[in-house]
Amino acid sequence: MNQFQLVPDYKSCTWCNEILTLPQFIDGDYHFYCSSCFKWVNWRVNTLLSKSRVSYCQLQKLFFLFIENKSPNQALISFQKSFSSFQLNKNTVYKYFKLFGDIAYKYYQLKVLSTFLNGAIEIDETVVFRQKKTRARRYRKYKLQSMWLLGMIERESKNFIIVPIKARNDLNLMMTILKYVSIESTIYTDCHSVYVNNRRLLKESRLISYGYNHHFVDHSVEFVAKHFPHIHTTQLKDCGDQSNQI
Repeated sequence: MNQFQLVPDYKSCTWCNEILTLPQFIDGDYHFYCSSCFKWVNWRVNTLLSKSRVSYCQLQKLFFLFIENKSPNQALISFQKSFSSFQLNKNTVYKYFKLFGDIAYKYYQLKVLSTFLNGAIEIDETVVFRQKKTRARRYRKYKLQSMWLLGMIERESKNFIIVPIKARNDLNLMMTILKYVSIESTIYTDCHSVYVNNRRLLKESRLISYGYNHHFVDHSVEFVAKHFPHIHTTQLKDCGDQSNQI
């Protein structure tokens, strides 16, 4: 929990734009002091939380509950069990959970635009939601379509990206890989038909023709190659497990 913090390490002064550091906790909230203007600047100024009226302690607890993947209802129960000074109503809890979600989504969008992987890359995909096929004439239609997540991670830097795709087909997977993974990188995957030609006696890589070095392991047999233990996608599996919890 200590690895996450709400208050930034620095902030620009509202009046002179000087970079301010070393926030101080005063009157129940954090402020930055500008020695040029002789004024205090609250850390929430010019942020999405500038109009927030909840106390810093309440905001911090909401943030930690959101980071821990608690639902708004679970967060509300947690506040109801707290002291009276910490309690928040249902609408407030839902409002801030939505705000944190919007902030996380904007960060994800910026991360996607700036991410380009190279070196040793593990690639795998997992299904989040899949429509069930039925022959019934009358059935309740799904509000959401089938959704997959394609994950890619650099082994050395642990830098990774997770991209939602509607179908696990050749077009979607290859367009995403070509967009985010540098040519001549070494890619590690399973034996999905998009990555590997499984119709031959000796399986052949389909990614080599795109300019990648490619190693693959058959997950129906093993998750780590017996004679080549460096061929696996276990690092990405950990990211996939965390994504399924969100």
